Amino acid sequence: MGGSRNGNICRVLLLAALLATCNLASIEVQAEQLPIKTYTTADGLADDRINRIVQDSRGLLWFCTAEGLSHFDGYKFTNYTKANGMPNDFVTDLLETRDGSYLVGTGRGLLQFNPKGSPLFTPLNHQVLARENINKLVEDRAGVIWCGTAAGLYRLERGVDGWHFRFVDLGLRRENEDSWMIESLMEDAAGSLWIGTRGSGLCRYYRDGQVERFTKAQGLPSNRIIAMLQDRLGRVWVGTTDGLCRLVSDPRPERPAVARIYTVKDGLAQD
Repeated sequence: MGGSRNGNICRVLLLAALLATCNLASIEVQAEQLPIKTYTTADGLADDRINRIVQDSRGLLWFCTAEGLSHFDGYKFTNYTKANGMPNDFVTDLLETRDGSYLVGTGRGLLQFNPKGSPLFTPLNHQVLARENINKLVEDRAGVIWCGTAAGLYRLERGVDGWHFRFVDLGLRRENEDSWMIESLMEDAAGSLWIGTRGSGLCRYYRDGQVERFTKAQGLPSNRIIAMLQDRLGRVWVGTTDGLCRLVSDPRPERPAVARIYTVKDGLAQD
């Protein structure tokens, strides 16, 4: 009696194991067969070179390309270029602000974009932001817009009388054009702004105006910072031209700031 019951249990367990194995195999096959669709200019995209992808509050996708701004509604692309009033077709970034406004960064100035208005694009009237290369746009939790440009960092706020602009001095030396260029921006969970430069390393800008700077002297693999991300555990990741690095918890300029550097030796396709 006990032997028969044990045998039945064994058969049930074996059947369960076989079903689990089949399910895993099915999942693996499905994963291998996921459909991939490639979109190019042949599908209506403004250009095949994509600088940035932004999803707006309605879930629609915007593609910042080297030859204009492309909007994708899930079926077709709508493109905006010089023909629509843009001063430059090289689009670097798009930001939808909390009040529903759109700002567009280009290779020659910052624009306010009204998809349903006329004119569609209005250049912001500022001696620098109207002509410089705009690399990155970020709105912080207080509603302040930060603009990373080839001429440094700018702070934007909109009042009842229009936009107000202020240059933010990070204390960077004017050694060359790269030393002042801002390529990436990120606000962390504590409300500090991280600024990635093209040649002067990484800066942390506190809400009280204090600035800290991190370079190769603090362990960064390169002084050119291309991308940044804070993960769910609060760790800050920094992408450079010579590898990916993870910063230590609460880095300080007076001590090593890098916990680990990842390169092609660790499996990256490129540094």
